Amino acid sequence: VSDLGYFVLDRATYERYWDDRSYTALALYLEDREETDRALEQVRTFARNAYGDALSDVGFLCAPSRDLRSASLRIFDRTFRITDVLRILATLVAMVGVAGSFMALLFERTREFGILRSAGVTPRGMFELTTTQAAAMGTISGLLAIPLGLTFAAILTLVVNRRSFGWSMDFVVDPGVLATGVVTCIVAALIAGAIPAWRLSKVQPAEAMRGELG
Repeated sequence: VSDLGYFVLDRATYERYWDDRSYTALALYLEDREETDRALEQVRTFARNAYGDALSDVGFLCAPSRDLRSASLRIFDRTFRITDVLRILATLVAMVGVAGSFMALLFERTREFGILRSAGVTPRGMFELTTTQAAAMGTISGLLAIPLGLTFAAILTLVVNRRSFGWSMDFVVDPGVLATGVVTCIVAALIAGAIPAWRLSKVQPAEAMRGELG
C-alpha cells in the first residue's frame, strides 16, 4: 500500500522503452479475497516447479499484503521502543527536578512554615499543603506541555520528516494520550513531593521560627 498513489504501466510498454528484466516484485490482485490462500499455494507450486532449488538463492517470498503490512508495522513499532525508554528517563528527571524544587522551598520558607505551625496548622495540614502545591505544579506542567508537545510533533511530522526522508505520517491528536500525559505529570509531581511534604509535616514551630530545620 502506498500513500503516494499508483502508476500502472503495461509490461510490454515498459519493456519497449526500458531494457530491464530485473524484476524484484510482482503484485497479484484477486477479485475474490476468499481465494487468497488457494492462490498463494498455486503461485508457490508454480515457482517450485519452474525454478526448483534456485528459489532459495534469490530469496523468493510469496505472502499476502496483509501479512506484509503487519510485519512492517511490527518492525516500525520496534524501532520506536527507544522512545518508551526516553519517556521513562524524562519522567525520572522531572521527578528529581520537582523534588529538588520542594527541598529548596523547604529551606527558603522555613520561617513561613514555622509561622503556619504556630498559627495552628497541624502536621497533616502541612503535608496536605505541600502535596497540593506539588499537584498544582504537575497540573500546570502537564497543561503547558500539551501545546509545546503538539508544536514539536507538527514540526517533526510536517517539516523535518519531509525534508530529511522525503516521507511523512499522519498528524493525529489523541485526546486520551494528552490526558494520560497530564495525569502522569500530576502523579510524578506527587511522588517527587512526598518526601519534602513529609519533612515539612515534621517541622517544629520553635526551630522553624529560628530558621533551623533538621
